[in-house]
Amino acid sequence: MKLNFSFLILLISFNFYCQTGYIKGYFIDNAGTRVECFINGSFLDFNPSEIEYKLTLESKTETIDINQMREYGDNSEYRFVRYEIMIDEFRTGKIGTDKALYYIKKKVFLRELVTGKANLYSYNDSGSMKFFFSVNGSDTPIQLEYKLYSFEGVVSQNNNYKQQLFNNLKGENISQDTFNKLEYKSKSLINLFLNYNSQNVTGKNNKSLFKKMIDFNLWLKGGYQQTSFIANSNDDFIGNFDFGSKSQIRAGIEFEMVIPSRGNNNFSFFIEVSSLSYKGNATRFYGDVNMQYATIEIPIGLKYNFAITNTTKVFLSASLHNSVITKADFNMESFSDVYGDFKGTFGLGFGTGIVFKKKFLLSVFTMNRKNVMNNDFSSSLKNTYAYIGYNVF
Repeated sequence: MKLNFSFLILLISFNFYCQTGYIKGYFIDNAGTRVECFINGSFLDFNPSEIEYKLTLESKTETIDINQMREYGDNSEYRFVRYEIMIDEFRTGKIGTDKALYYIKKKVFLRELVTGKANLYSYNDSGSMKFFFSVNGSDTPIQLEYKLYSFEGVVSQNNNYKQQLFNNLKGENISQDTFNKLEYKSKSLINLFLNYNSQNVTGKNNKSLFKKMIDFNLWLKGGYQQTSFIANSNDDFIGNFDFGSKSQIRAGIEFEMVIPSRGNNNFSFFIEVSSLSYKGNATRFYGDVNMQYATIEIPIGLKYNFAITNTTKVFLSASLHNSVITKADFNMESFSDVYGDFKGTFGLGFGTGIVFKKKFLLSVFTMNRKNVMNNDFSSSLKNTYAYIGYNVF
């Protein structure tokens, strides 16, 4: 297996993504007609005033705006509903000159985060996240008030959202301290609303959304790898050694933590444990040279996952490979006083792969580790491997 095979897979993945970056979904027009379609996935990352869609993946791209539809979504996590609300457009995170919020009336799409007796919504305008709520079937969501402002050179916070929620959601099992510690963040607010709705079961709580805020995967993986090893001596008489490429079966286990994301594309951290072993020999005029190198590999890295269909994702990864040596030997038959001493080093790895239905994985990785030997040798270890995997979570 050659390194350029990885880049071929990568190229195919990008090309496929560019053609099929649409998610199966729907919209409801002003007449109440529900239209099944494929929505451009980027329009699930924020609250737009229009969306791009295709009736089939092969059809042309069309556009529909907020004045023509009252709802759209992806049939699972995302549901955006049109409202005419009072909204303060000052950017969240920016520091103002006073604590007051200045409202205007605006027609917007709000994303439903939790529904039930109390509803929670979000509005993301180019990274400026605002939250809205309604209770007891109220038709118009109200903005949760939060603002940073500077007074006499000191940055303070308008945290009126805590009082708003205390006035509307307080109950026997939700303490004052819960509201005092409440953060103006998705996870914190979702947790509160789910807690409140669990005590007041009058509607549907979107618990599946909360679970997906933090997602964990445990991959059992097996496949095929090729490893090559080169050792170069600083002594011209001893020479250099290219022990060639060896192939073998590879198995590993990977733990992955998906970082919360508002859209179908996201980042994830991962750590893997697997094994690597290599044996090589060479014949010189002064005798045989044998080497053996075996390690426990521990790659730690970051993936970027992007959706190509509603059930399929492609990922790109970069990782730092640590090694724990379990066996290492470099033996020169005629020179017992000359040896290569191995050391644990880090390597840099890159990979790409495809995940189907969150359960099945096909991936290709390559790793290069420099100078795994001490003393009078320099060396290079290259490892390329392909995996299939199954997610047990």
